Amino acid sequence: AGDAQATLLLLLRRRTMLLAAHLAAQAHTHGGLGPGPGPWAHEPAELHSLSSAALDEAAERLSRELPHRYCFLVAKDGAVVHESYSANSSETLYSMDSAMKLGTAALIGIAHADGTLDLDAPLAEYGLEPTADWGPYWPLVTTRHLLSMVSGLGQKPPGTAFAYDSGSHLQELIWLLEHVTREASVHWATRRLAIPLGVPNMFAGQTESAHVHAGGDNRLPCSAMLRLGQLFVNGGWWADRDGAPVRLLSAAYVREVFTPQYPETNSAYGFLTWLNQHPSRPADSYKRPGLGWCDIRVHGAWCDAGGSPVDAPPSLALGMGWLAKYVLLLPETRTVVVSIGQSWTRSAACQPPQNVWNYDEAFGSRTLWRSVGSCGRA
Repeated sequence: AGDAQATLLLLLRRRTMLLAAHLAAQAHTHGGLGPGPGPWAHEPAELHSLSSAALDEAAERLSRELPHRYCFLVAKDGAVVHESYSANSSETLYSMDSAMKLGTAALIGIAHADGTLDLDAPLAEYGLEPTADWGPYWPLVTTRHLLSMVSGLGQKPPGTAFAYDSGSHLQELIWLLEHVTREASVHWATRRLAIPLGVPNMFAGQTESAHVHAGGDNRLPCSAMLRLGQLFVNGGWWADRDGAPVRLLSAAYVREVFTPQYPETNSAYGFLTWLNQHPSRPADSYKRPGLGWCDIRVHGAWCDAGGSPVDAPPSLALGMGWLAKYVLLLPETRTVVVSIGQSWTRSAACQPPQNVWNYDEAFGSRTLWRSVGSCGRA
């Protein structure tokens, strides 16, 4: 077991070094940052080492293999190379569920770049009073714990176990953000993230309470998620109204988004982002032969918690929401793929030990990658 863990850590270090080199190179290459606050540029896929015909086929395949898809969008080098809709239109708003945790990661990254937030300082040291039940562990909880889903949720010491959350414990990130910025989070987030990205209504559904929901649930068009993904594959750079580069997130922070912070608890999770690694075994899980772990929840089995495509590039990261809402991030090739829908993903490969439903997170993301990976150098 010790040799296996050492090998895993070595592979993760190499992956981090490659990603760091890529992001460092981007710091000197500001072209192709995406649309800024304006409209996207649309370019032929062939200009970016992809195939237009193959992308069209990928969209059709996804609609067949993952029913109830709404959209399929691909951006490469800061330009849209494919955009198709299976239902409704490009302006239709959908609940992005937990895929919008990418937005929360971006907001915390902006505050971190401002120097107003320390990832490793306990939230209690800011004078913040807890709103969730943390038991005896509140004095230990840091922003890094919350971003990495190892806060313990008041049941275990922070940093010792992976426990996915979209509720009141994760929401402490937003209360911290409001505490350090001294501004209602919806207003701050709109000014610092939504307007620069060209999606001024990104948090419109949360204006009644004036508080951003850390767990996601924003109602957005599919193209808004493409912009958010582009920010991360840019290494934190964006373009202003004049096309000049501006840094919203530090390079160091973006590296950590794409790097497991606690590989011994879950090697397939960075900062509110799933990573293309075989996940460490979650608590209360059973072995899925040859693939990963199935996580037993209250009502059934969530398989391969993390749902990484595995055969995709190791640098791939994934924003993922309920019912197969996906934002694929490939920083090395500067590619973003968005596929949003309401697809119950299940497969025969994931069979719970009892006759209960299964929801196979890996099946959907792998189906998406099988379609995209055949379209060229994605």
